[in-house]
Amino acid sequence: GSTNLGDKVYYVTLDGKRVISGNLWDLDQSPFYETLSELPINLPSIGPIGAPVTIVVFSDFQCPYCRTLAQTMRQNIAKSFPKEVRVLFADFPLESKHPWARAAAEAGHCIGDNNNDAFWAFHDWIFANQGEIDNEGKNLRDKVLEFAKQQNLDTAKLSTCLDSHATAQEVISSEKKASLLGVQQTPTFFVDGRKVEGAVPWSNLEGLINYELKRPADISLGTKSGGG
Repeated sequence: GSTNLGDKVYYVTLDGKRVISGNLWDLDQSPFYETLSELPINLPSIGPIGAPVTIVVFSDFQCPYCRTLAQTMRQNIAKSFPKEVRVLFADFPLESKHPWARAAAEAGHCIGDNNNDAFWAFHDWIFANQGEIDNEGKNLRDKVLEFAKQQNLDTAKLSTCLDSHATAQEVISSEKKASLLGVQQTPTFFVDGRKVEGAVPWSNLEGLINYELKRPADISLGTKSGGG
């Protein structure tokens, strides 16, 4: 996907001759414990709350790779893993490449903060209609209001929310979380805390989910037993 320049952590070997880029794990605990504890939780979601596998997706509504991944997940997860997987959506708009991504993320919150179903309808609609919105996003507001009207949402309330940037802070807070987790490109998603970058094909994602489902409960924070 798109790359965003940011700070990256490197480890240097004792002889000073090799530099390693990656994550350092304490093998006594779940390898993704630290990541799991950092992941945002109060996000739009699909799938049951007690699901044994949680996927958090950091995405950008203007990014073509994000669209591919979103469609892969929406077409397959609920069908193949109706009780086993919960998906949460988080914002990571890459403004330098995608001029309307931040406005779209704010719109997603205006529409979906108190209405999870409306959020997912917006999610599917905006990815499906990505090409209809001009690159600078000049027609984004009109398109979003048009969508809201079709969904019988309160367009006056939505206009006020969009124009006042009422949800800007929520998007910023999601970006901060993404930076803490070392997210540098979109899409980036975490399967039970395991970081995966890019629009991977369904066969890969399915394999990862099955791997997590087989992992013994004691090394995955007890999430396999429904969060106990």
